[in-house]
Amino acid sequence: MTRHSTTTLAPGFTVRAPRTDEAAKALDVIVAYDVAEYGEPDYELEDVEQDWSKLDLNRNAWFVETADGQIAAYAMLDGNSATAFEHPNFRDLGLLEHLLDRMEARRLEVAAEQDVESAITIRYWTNGQNPREQELFAGRGYDVIRTFWRMQIEMQEAPPQPQLPEGITLRTYVPGEDDQRFIDMMNITFADHWDHEEITLESFLSPHRIYTQPDDWMVAEDETGRFVAGIKSRPSMGSAWITSVSVHPDLRGKGLGLAILHYIFGVYYRRGITRAWLAVDSENSTGATSLYERAGMRPVKVHNRFEKVLG
Repeated sequence: MTRHSTTTLAPGFTVRAPRTDEAAKALDVIVAYDVAEYGEPDYELEDVEQDWSKLDLNRNAWFVETADGQIAAYAMLDGNSATAFEHPNFRDLGLLEHLLDRMEARRLEVAAEQDVESAITIRYWTNGQNPREQELFAGRGYDVIRTFWRMQIEMQEAPPQPQLPEGITLRTYVPGEDDQRFIDMMNITFADHWDHEEITLESFLSPHRIYTQPDDWMVAEDETGRFVAGIKSRPSMGSAWITSVSVHPDLRGKGLGLAILHYIFGVYYRRGITRAWLAVDSENSTGATSLYERAGMRPVKVHNRFEKVLG
């Protein structure tokens, strides 16, 4: 296995692990990064706490700290997925590069502990509209393996009434009672999606399962009671975040996806939330991108997924 060296940290900075009560400090860096990159924040304290709930902070998370205690950068490694944020006041000081060195080294260390025999990779999401990030990762031997779009709608008026296919009914998801059938339907729906990992009951019931009101999550049933579609969403920073849209392959192309989008748009519009967004694979083979365009959504952000083979 290849040895991995770490670049020297710039003078005046130190690296340490975050403490469990310091999620707000990580959020401050993330929000500053988001505002500089996109003009608005895209992360909440709850999101950081969810990330940390599954991490060994002492080994898989890092703060870069100034001499006066300010957090200048933050990084975390979850499996082979690396994430890092530099505060805009501390860019071009090599902090991101240093954190990437640490995460790559840690990824190799974990692979050695687990006696991994297959290719050892590390992946990273970047702002696809930031040339500096693209050049940095390409220069470190990373390749773009996928591009995702954030698609969004700003509703100026109430959305159309949903037109469900004949024999299909839409109802509120019932926690506990509907879990396994929802999981089974999603696994069938997403089986042909890029990089899909089987959804288990454990992962489904993870902290990422969040809804604040009953109709944040909806399921569609056919006349036999089979789940044929579902939509998951939650309010997030004044917007509706649609975390997944699933339509059974048997029902694709029949207007069901558009109907459940119109339904959920209407739910949030009546709550006074007029912006809704989701993330979609730009190479999705199921027609999802065109579906979202028909629903009035447009791409507003580009995220490139980089990957590097470490050993």
